[in-house]
Amino acid sequence: PPSPPKPPPLLPGLAVQATGPCMLIDDGACATSPNFPNNYGPNEACTITNVPPTPLVVAAFDVQNHFDYDDSYDPNSIDPSWEGNPAGCGTYDFLEVGDTKYCGTNGPSGAAALNGVITWHSSPRGSTFGGWKVCWV
Repeated sequence: PPSPPKPPPLLPGLAVQATGPCMLIDDGACATSPNFPNNYGPNEACTITNVPPTPLVVAAFDVQNHFDYDDSYDPNSIDPSWEGNPAGCGTYDFLEVGDTKYCGTNGPSGAAALNGVITWHSSPRGSTFGGWKVCWV
């Protein structure tokens, strides 16, 4: 999958910006996954920058997680890419805020983008889901 575009430097007073297929809506107070409220596509990546460091409000969150890919999931096997990501998102579909990846139906409610950056990634394989809408004001 493509890597998210490198974010531009954070500049005080600049409006929130999105690179890639994610959308800014509600006068720049929210962002959505591509094609929201319809399903996002495979192999997408985007970066949202200059996000205020305030607690995020999740208006919608439905993102495929690792367990949706493989019906033969073995609970005794541990994917090392899950370390530091309690949601078990691994390298599949995820929204990343800070050092935490969010997937499934548990979005980043209350988390803050202290570095001003939110990234989105969808895997080139598997199904696509309804996506997300996250707001910061």
